[in-house]
Amino acid sequence: MGSYSFQAYDPPEVLNVEQAAQLLQIEPAMVIELSEAGQLPGRKLGSAWRFSRAALVAWLASPGVP
Repeated sequence: MGSYSFQAYDPPEVLNVEQAAQLLQIEPAMVIELSEAGQLPGRKLGSAWRFSRAALVAWLASPGVP
C-alpha cells in the first residue's frame, strides 16, 4: 500500500471583503453595503474592511438575517 500525506487547511480567522463574500456566497458589493449599514459584523481599518470568520458564521446562523 502507498502512503498518503495531507496538510490540513486552516482557514484565516480574519477575512477581507472578497473572502467574506465567498464565505457568505454573496457579491463583494453586498458585503460592503451590509457592513456600511451596520448589518454585518466587521471593522473598517483605514479604507479596508476586515471581518472575523467566527463573527460572520455566528451572524449567518442568527435569526433575522436579511
